[in-house]
Amino acid sequence: MLPVSLARTLLATASTLALLSACGGGDAPDARSFALRIARGEGAATGQLGPPTAPQGAPAAAAISSAMVFNYAQTAFPTLFPAGTAAPDFSLFYEGKNFDVRGWANGNFLGVANGEIWGLGPYTGQVLTSFGPVSNYACQILPSSCEPPPPTGAALNECFDRAYSTLPTGFKMKLTYVHTGTITGEQQVETEIKGPATFKGQSAVLVESVIKGSTTVPGIGVTVNNTVTNKSYEVPTSNEPPLLLGGITTSVMDGYVFMGVTVPATTSAFETVFNPAWQATEYTLQPGQSVTRSQTSTTTVTAPQTLPPVTGTVTWNFKFEDKPTVTVQGKTYSTCRYSQTDGPDLTQTWYLLGKGVPVKSLTTRNGATLGTMELKSGTYNGVAL
Repeated sequence: MLPVSLARTLLATASTLALLSACGGGDAPDARSFALRIARGEGAATGQLGPPTAPQGAPAAAAISSAMVFNYAQTAFPTLFPAGTAAPDFSLFYEGKNFDVRGWANGNFLGVANGEIWGLGPYTGQVLTSFGPVSNYACQILPSSCEPPPPTGAALNECFDRAYSTLPTGFKMKLTYVHTGTITGEQQVETEIKGPATFKGQSAVLVESVIKGSTTVPGIGVTVNNTVTNKSYEVPTSNEPPLLLGGITTSVMDGYVFMGVTVPATTSAFETVFNPAWQATEYTLQPGQSVTRSQTSTTTVTAPQTLPPVTGTVTWNFKFEDKPTVTVQGKTYSTCRYSQTDGPDLTQTWYLLGKGVPVKSLTTRNGATLGTMELKSGTYNGVAL
């Protein structure tokens, strides 16, 4: 089964490149836009600056001391709370609350009272501001105590490779896709299950995918070479969808020339944490069944500059439509067709029966075609598709 994160990355990368047409080709997509599109799928989800949502299995806030909160803040937000410039912690009774407080030389303060984090200083406009319960940050502050939720127990349907759910080390796929519509061009995808790893203090398996492509935006004639490396951290299961903890994505977009202006190469990088871990239970449906699911994730852009974390929730409706035979790029495949609805956007994806590899996708918005993606060639663990 092709990792769900990779399938969405394929679509999101194409969508991100298509932003060039919206801006006339004069600017490369910014890191935050790219991060949000990949982390949350092709649809334009909205996120708000703010703390991550508490994942399932988060340790009790009582296990986290005020000092641990302050130390985490120094590490996560060094510009706001620079290490080495803090005064000794102290206690303060204010507005009916007993605060543990730490202050920094730049005038910023953090306090913890009744299990809630508060801030005061130039970064809050000198207004005492709540940043939510300590428990919201539990997995970030004390990752070793945070475990993913248990599997649902729902078995994979016949559309996907049950053997893949165990995430066997050394498994490889090589796929080539052709895009038409909003953008045109090809993508080469190489995926390998690297083996045991850790992510945010949790045991996982590293699945690495490298997506390379040269795509052209019709109408403006800009051709862009792009390489996306997606490191996905997943928890293996048995006969059900793996649990996706999060991942790290790096995109390198080569420079290009538009109307005589040279646009320099850009590198974007970001980390995504799913809260709670994501399990693609839509792939346990039977034909005709549908499910509406919400996904919450926290994305932190780290390049070309470090930005505050963005937490947001997006809701999709998934439907297992039927099991048609489809011909793409001169080859015929037995497939499972799924639809995914996200606001005005509808994406239909044809997955290779028994393998879960997308062989075709079609995205429309309010009935108008945005683009298609078709499998040109590929190998699945060394066997030609």
